[in-house]
Order: sequence, then C-alpha cells, then structure tokens
Amino acid sequence: MLWLCLVSASAFAAQPAQAIISGGGATAEAGEKALKAFKAVPTFGELLTFAPGFPKVVESKTVSGLKPGFFVVVLGFCGPKEARAPLSVAKSVRASVYARAVQVDELACPTVAWTREGDVTVGNLSGLVIGKPNAAFRVMVMLTDEKGEVVDFKSYTEKDLCDGLIARKPFDLSGVGSTIVMDGYCNFAGCMETDELVLKYSFSEADQRLKEVPESKFTKGACL
Repeated sequence: MLWLCLVSASAFAAQPAQAIISGGGATAEAGEKALKAFKAVPTFGELLTFAPGFPKVVESKTVSGLKPGFFVVVLGFCGPKEARAPLSVAKSVRASVYARAVQVDELACPTVAWTREGDVTVGNLSGLVIGKPNAAFRVMVMLTDEKGEVVDFKSYTEKDLCDGLIARKPFDLSGVGSTIVMDGYCNFAGCMETDELVLKYSFSEADQRLKEVPESKFTKGACL
C-alpha cells in the first residue's frame, strides 16, 4: 500500500512546463471575455486540437510561475520541448499569444491538427511548417529565451508567400550553424515550371532578434 501511494504521489509531482496563454485580465469577467473572444476565432479550432477542458480561464495565483492578480486564458500546459509547435501555431493566428515557464502537476498540451511537414531547431531558433493536401500551409519561425518564452516571431501563410498557387511540394527544412533554411515549391496557373520559395533565418546575438538572411527568396506568383 505504501508503495502504491508513493507511485501515485510521484505521478503528480510538479514538473517544469510552458503555459500557452491567450490574453486575460485583472478580473474573472475579463478572463471570460478573453476566452469568448478566443473561441470566436474558428482558425484556432482548425489548426489545434486541445486537451479536454482547454482552453480555459485560470486564476494566475494558482499556477506556480505566473504573476498573481490575473485571470488568463490558458490553451494548455506543455512540456518544454513539446511547447514550440503548438505555441508557434497559436501565435500564427494571434500574435499576442505567449508562453510562460511554470510548474504544474499535469501536462495538457494542444496538438497540431495539420500535417507537420517540417520541424527544425537550432539552439533557441526554430522553424515549423504545417500544411493541408489542398495546398494551404503555414510557415513559422520563432526565437525563444532560455526559459522557452518568445523573444521574436514571424509567420506566413500561402497567401503571403505563394498567392495564387494551385499546387505545391512539401517544404524541406534544415539547420546550418545558427541559420535555418526552409525550401519549398509552388505551382501557379499558366506556369510551365515550379516556382521555388526559399526562406532563410538566423538570429542576431547582439539584440536577440530574428534576422532574414539576404539570400532569402520570396515569390509572389511569378513564373521562373
């Protein structure tokens, strides 16, 4: 019996996590208003699958690591390594989404609903591409600090990078030194050849910001 109790206690011991948060306020009413606004954006439900009971309003004083005095909309609690993908996807929909390093008894992390075509991490710099068979896609680049909290972020949809595409090939992602490279191909109506799309990002040590490498190539639907 004592052994079972010890196992049960260890299963729910506090563990490091990332709380993914989308707004809130100083009152419970403000928190509920923020949750209602979140649920009104259908893109979130299309891109992410949430754990049972999430998203939900949480009083910040009840979570170790959050500043007391607020009621925040928590999308989920993820392990430090698992947080990057759902955090990137959520921020691609609403830039104000952020993460905080916390301690929780149980994890409840959202999962990405679209196919993860590429996922690369170089230190605190990461790139993620998700897509659907009908050519829709999202490209996300994120720089985090040592706590896993977002320092800088960029995101693009197919309308940003390949407006007018009729088909495409999955992206190829790689990491070289402190740079990530995302290489994709888009097809447009009337084009005999495939248009190549290359995105390269590194980060500046001086100001800890994302930096687009000059060789990056953005296509806007022009044939090669």
